[in-house]
Amino acid sequence: MKRRFLSILLVCAMMITMLPVMSFAGDEDWQTAAANTEKAIRLNTDGIAGYNNRKYHYIYYGKWKGNPIKWLVLDDKTNTGKDGFFLLSEGLIDVWQKFDDNSTKWQGSSAQKWCEDFAGVSGDSVPDAFTSVERDAILETAKSDAKYISEPDSIGGTFTFDAYENILNGDKVFYLSAEEAESSKYGKPIDSTFDDNWHLRSYIDATFVGYCPKGGSIIDKTLRTNRDHPRPAFNLGKSEIVFASSAEGGKTDAATDSNLTAVGDWSGNTWKLTLRDSSRSFRASADKANAKPGETISINYSGAKTGDNEYVSAIIMDRNDELLYYGRIAQNSADGRAQITVPQDLEPGRYALRVFSEQYNGECNTDYVSEFVNLSFSISGGIDESVTNQISGYNDACGYDYIYYGSYDGSPIKWRVLDNQTNSGEPGYFLLSEELLGSQSTTEACIFHMRAYLHGRAAMRRAGARSLQKTPLPKMKKIM
Repeated sequence: MKRRFLSILLVCAMMITMLPVMSFAGDEDWQTAAANTEKAIRLNTDGIAGYNNRKYHYIYYGKWKGNPIKWLVLDDKTNTGKDGFFLLSEGLIDVWQKFDDNSTKWQGSSAQKWCEDFAGVSGDSVPDAFTSVERDAILETAKSDAKYISEPDSIGGTFTFDAYENILNGDKVFYLSAEEAESSKYGKPIDSTFDDNWHLRSYIDATFVGYCPKGGSIIDKTLRTNRDHPRPAFNLGKSEIVFASSAEGGKTDAATDSNLTAVGDWSGNTWKLTLRDSSRSFRASADKANAKPGETISINYSGAKTGDNEYVSAIIMDRNDELLYYGRIAQNSADGRAQITVPQDLEPGRYALRVFSEQYNGECNTDYVSEFVNLSFSISGGIDESVTNQISGYNDACGYDYIYYGSYDGSPIKWRVLDNQTNSGEPGYFLLSEELLGSQSTTEACIFHMRAYLHGRAAMRRAGARSLQKTPLPKMKKIM
């Protein structure tokens, strides 16, 4: 008797694990789309990588003389090994700049002051390359350079660069060191070829400074007063990056309307960023949490910033935080109501809808967004309501309606419709198998679990039933 009782308990435990996972209306279980990690818009910094096997990723960030600046991603860590990106301008900045009139040391030099001015930290001799939000996302860097001997040139000559304590001391933008310029980890930036030379920050002696000749491949020294084009570098923090997207075409949206645009597949390596703008205070609400494909969800919003390039935007994501749709639903409007049309190709399930205030600045330019307003929604399962409306629970005059659903031992399972709501009073159906399932020792367990798991339209939809189609259930085996 004890053995038989344990066998029944084991059967119950196995059946719980074998039954299909059902989704009910209250679940926060977003629908999973086809797995594809190569999307043209991605949350945070997913997909951006440092130098690897002769290949760089690139980020457009800031502007110089009205044009977006393109940066090499040397590493997906800072040059001090912390979380962030280590970036170096792909080209030389179009301005002549000497290292200094009096000193060959980086701290206090004209070169360092130019970098501060370029970044917008101090000075006004050159235009700021970054907006205030971009500048705030750039990390202050503290670093000491160790003694370094350069790689030998064609005749075996080398240069020795002395150790320099705290050569970077809160710098936001700076020049590369000789060691960084020759580092294979960073793809040996010194190998770049340009029409002009570019300075390094490393210290040689009181007269000369290190530089990279325009032909690349070697380090040389030059007088501190010689003018060359800067090639700045900086460490970019990741915490304020909301989206990383293809620099061209990643955030395409045909029109500012209710129709969101499907996020395309992409496997490129040139990015633009969308940053969080803490000055934005945006609020929104939706008129419904359930909708069908093609229906509209009304969004009431307030606190959006205004201007020609200011929008209320939205994204739809699946349960894996993969962006499926993006679009701009209102323009130059602080408060109002906008519509979002539920895309026709979304499968039944639950999705994340995020609405936000956005400054969209076009291809290769940084965008800015508020915090997301989280508005999830569910899509009904597509069961024909003209059919389901005819299904009713038990009544004395007509008795039971029946539904065939699933199979057992190769035969369809017939279910009584006990009620046209669940046994907890929720929308759906409460079903009971018409016949006993399993052996004598497992019958009651089978019926109990069918009652527990198979009730409600949500359960039917998650299992794949549409227009009352038959869906196989796992086979249940007798345990001796």
